[in-house]
Amino acid sequence: SSWKRPFIRYALRRATHVLPTSEHLRRAALEVGEYEGDNLSTVPPGLDSNFWQPGDQKENIILTVARCTTKDRILIKGIDLLFQVAEEMSDISFQILGVEENLLSRNDFVVPKNVIVSPSMSQEKLLNYYQRSAVYCQLSRVESFGIATAEAMLCGCVPVVTDVGGLPEVIGDSGLLVSPDKPETFASTLREALASSASMGKNARERIVSNFPLQNRQAELKRLITK
Repeated sequence: SSWKRPFIRYALRRATHVLPTSEHLRRAALEVGEYEGDNLSTVPPGLDSNFWQPGDQKENIILTVARCTTKDRILIKGIDLLFQVAEEMSDISFQILGVEENLLSRNDFVVPKNVIVSPSMSQEKLLNYYQRSAVYCQLSRVESFGIATAEAMLCGCVPVVTDVGGLPEVIGDSGLLVSPDKPETFASTLREALASSASMGKNARERIVSNFPLQNRQAELKRLITK
């Protein structure tokens, strides 16, 4: 929002330290703050790889996790794009977690028959969905980092995400990128991910374990606090 910009600029410039969670957010802070950014340090989230672990068996399921309480959030998270590709891939099961089905109906979204929509749930229940799903799909139009994507990767899901925000930083070379402006590529990319889920899922987990461990964030926060 343009009216919020001066307030954010003021806060960025006067904060002792600002901790964006991705390089994408750091660049955005420099743009909005219109300053040198000497107080900026990129500190990615840390994930608990002991909790988020692969299960015994993967199923041919494409999973998306996106907490949506408004129509704007549905569009930001690309749920409408997911419905489009699900209609094209009618032989594959899709699961969307974090969306109330009556919110979709109130806003005239039609849920394809092969899509199951569920509300938000506890981490313990969410873990089971990650462990069962072969592919994790995030078709966001805006995304600062992508915590759910990283959690899914730790559970051995192959990530297929849009080339926006911090998502490319999360998946690196262990997943597949699509453009939100090219929905015609979604189906073929998702089928590619399903076909290679065994090998790519292992690589996806290894990337998050190596790059976003909980102890790295803890250590960096302690360093900055005592600096």
